[in-house]
Amino acid sequence: MRESPGGWNLSTTGWLMVIFVAIFALDSIDSVYFRTGFWQYLALSSSDLFHGYVWELITFQFLHASLFHLVGNLVGFWWVGNYVESLMGGRRMLIAWLGFGTCGGIAETVVQAALPIYHGGGVVGASAGLAGLMAIFCLLNKDASILLMYVIPVRAIYFLYGFGAFCLFFIFVPAMPGIAHAAHLFGLLSGVFWVRQGWYHDYQPLPGQEWLERLRFRLQRQKPARSTQNSPSRTVVPFPTQPQPRPRDEFIAREVDPILEKIAAYGIQSLTAEERAVLQNARNKISGR
Repeated sequence: MRESPGGWNLSTTGWLMVIFVAIFALDSIDSVYFRTGFWQYLALSSSDLFHGYVWELITFQFLHASLFHLVGNLVGFWWVGNYVESLMGGRRMLIAWLGFGTCGGIAETVVQAALPIYHGGGVVGASAGLAGLMAIFCLLNKDASILLMYVIPVRAIYFLYGFGAFCLFFIFVPAMPGIAHAAHLFGLLSGVFWVRQGWYHDYQPLPGQEWLERLRFRLQRQKPARSTQNSPSRTVVPFPTQPQPRPRDEFIAREVDPILEKIAAYGIQSLTAEERAVLQNARNKISGR
């Protein structure tokens, strides 16, 4: 219901796509002219991870091996990312994508360590997290039609099962080297788990979210009031006929208004279970139950 701020206002999905393109351009320029080797510390590999390069679990998701690889993920993000963002908001979509990609990256490094003869090398790409976003789309739109290879129509739920089986097969039958099938599979499974937990609802708190929101809200309420030493003093004279607040009004002002302010500032998903109970109690009082 808020008015658009105007100007060039990209969604989270749009910003991610811009970042992918910018990083690919910088990587290409470096590989041709400078050859610093900096980017190898951002790609994911089992040996790097075992040496403590844990940041690679995040950074590998922003890199791409080729222009075809980049374009494929951009198309997928435009299709699936926009849908998931419209469903649960940009911040939660970003958390989901990074989380799915991290789970997929961990799985890929485990497979590399277990089968080093068949699986190895650096892992790059946004597709592990994208597979999780795709799982959300397919589970919530089971009867939707997906054009396989842009030609063959397939029901979304069958596409999900088929893609999972495809990844599982080529993990143990490595006939397609150069593709992180384990990362795709576990990104996909992470998306399935996300839906099963109901986290695609923006009002369903994520693990630890209630505690963080409660802590932030308490810290804000404990901020010291602004000094009034330099401000002119005023004497407030109450209007003599001002009505006294009724008990219900006192309850709303004391208990409900702070919760409504919190919703306005951080969204309804930031409420704790106790605050939700207070709102329900207020609803019952107002309706006369």
